[in-house]
Amino acid sequence: FRRVLFRSVYVLVVALTPLEVRMARFGWWAVIGLLVIAAVIDLGRFHLLEAVDLANFVVVWVLAATVGLVVRDRAPGPAAPFLLVAGLAVATNTALIRFGPYPLSMVGLPAERISNMAPPTLVLALHAVALAAAVGAAWSWLDRRTRQPGLWHAVCAVGGVAMTIYLWHLTA
Repeated sequence: FRRVLFRSVYVLVVALTPLEVRMARFGWWAVIGLLVIAAVIDLGRFHLLEAVDLANFVVVWVLAATVGLVVRDRAPGPAAPFLLVAGLAVATNTALIRFGPYPLSMVGLPAERISNMAPPTLVLALHAVALAAAVGAAWSWLDRRTRQPGLWHAVCAVGGVAMTIYLWHLTA
């Protein structure tokens, strides 16, 4: 069931790419808006009706795609703004995990009452923002490294099978 659900959401997120591109034009404001929506869904999940949590499958993964586009559109650039965003996301996550209902694990463990992954939570959304912002901060360095033909070929080879590896690991 999890693989079918993942593939369904993946196809939907890919189909929403034109919307994500339009949202990315608003930059970090689009990301903040999606974070607010994810937070409202989590509040509804924890305090009203648990079934609303399914909406975060779309919201959080659309956010992940959109934040990637926002970073791509702003890089290369100074690392400081990206580091600020990453730091704010990590600090917010730390507070949510320390004082909120969210577990530390991003993938969900059998003993935990809540999984940050299925359905995705605000904590996972912030984790995506932090990772994307870290890539933005390192963009120039990464760009120089991937201009080396050997490394670029390795990146392309792994990228070409990344989804296969991901889907395989779910069954392993």
